[in-house]
Amino acid sequence: MNEDERREFAEIARKIVYLANKARREGLLAIEEDLDTISVKSEKNTLFLKKLLSLVVDGVDNSVIRHIGETYISVDAKSAFEKTCFTAIFDGVLSIQMGDNPRIVAEKLAAYTGILNSADFISELQASTDVELVREKISIGGTISADEVDEFLKTEESSMTSSEELSSEVLDALLGGKEQC
Repeated sequence: MNEDERREFAEIARKIVYLANKARREGLLAIEEDLDTISVKSEKNTLFLKKLLSLVVDGVDNSVIRHIGETYISVDAKSAFEKTCFTAIFDGVLSIQMGDNPRIVAEKLAAYTGILNSADFISELQASTDVELVREKISIGGTISADEVDEFLKTEESSMTSSEELSSEVLDALLGGKEQC
C-alpha cells in the first residue's frame, strides 16, 4: 500500500473498530444510528460498509451476509486495493456480527497492512478509537473516567496545532461544567 492507500485503509479500519466497540458495549442495534452518517473516502467502500452493516442490524443470517459480501467483492472490487478494502470491510463487519472483541477486530484488520506494520497500525487504531468513544460520550452527556479524560487530552494536544484550542463545549464537558464526568 502506498501512503494515500494506507491512510484510506486506516480510516476504514477506525470506523470498523469504533463500531465493534459500540456494538460490544451497547448491542448490534446501537450501530443503526450510525448508518446514515458513516462515510469513508471512497463512495464504493462507504456503500459496501453501509450495505453489510444494515444487513447485520436487520438480523440477517451470517451465511446470507457472507454470500452477498463475497458476490459484491467479486463483482465490484476492480483493483487490488479495492479488493483489500472490500475484504477488510467484509471481515470486520462479520466480526462485529459475531461479537468479536474489538481488539481482535483490530488485529484482523491490521493483518492487511502486513506483519511488519501491524503493531504500529493496531496502536494507532486503538488510540483513535478510544478518543472517538470519549467524544461520543461527551456529545451525549455521558460519564467519562479520569483516565479517559487524560487520554483524550493527551491525544487532542498531540493532534492540535499551536493556534488551535479545545472548544469551550468540550472543556466544559471534560471539566464537569455541563454534565457530570
